[in-house]
Amino acid sequence: QINIAYSLISDVKSKLRYAKLNYWAGKQARIATAYKHACKFLDIAIYLLSGREVMELSDEPPPVEEEWWWDVAYHEQTMEIYVEAALCHYLVPDQNSGNKLALHIKKRAKTKAEIAVIYEKEIQFHVRSHDLMGGLEICKESIAALGISLVSLEDEPELPPDSVLKAYPTMTDQDSLAQMRCLM
Repeated sequence: QINIAYSLISDVKSKLRYAKLNYWAGKQARIATAYKHACKFLDIAIYLLSGREVMELSDEPPPVEEEWWWDVAYHEQTMEIYVEAALCHYLVPDQNSGNKLALHIKKRAKTKAEIAVIYEKEIQFHVRSHDLMGGLEICKESIAALGISLVSLEDEPELPPDSVLKAYPTMTDQDSLAQMRCLM
């Protein structure tokens, strides 16, 4: 009921508050596997931020200066809303909307960890859709975007024994962990 007049909300503070409420409702709906309802809540959250429906998002995002919701103060919250919305659109499945959201996320991501999150969702979508070649293409794209270089090995490399590997410190760098998740 709270969303009946969402298009009439005009001040930034109220838009952010209702966008957060819709994000929370969308996340809860996704957890309950109500994917279509989750998409509706998250699409409203995006509308509150951008003033545009998800299907109206351009294939080429405008400059950041034109989009206050990607500003430093709101970046993390906006990223969470867009990633959750892309995931839900991939689960419905509505690949077109998911891809538009993913494009906006990739253009606005500030860290490798943020970029990796959306690539992970895209790869998972393709794998779930039994489109393994599409998943592989996204994986290749993610490798390049994350700055990972792969080398071709003629022979199988000789790995150190387990005792030596266990002595290495645990990886904690978020960007490196994100890169590893995309490779798995």
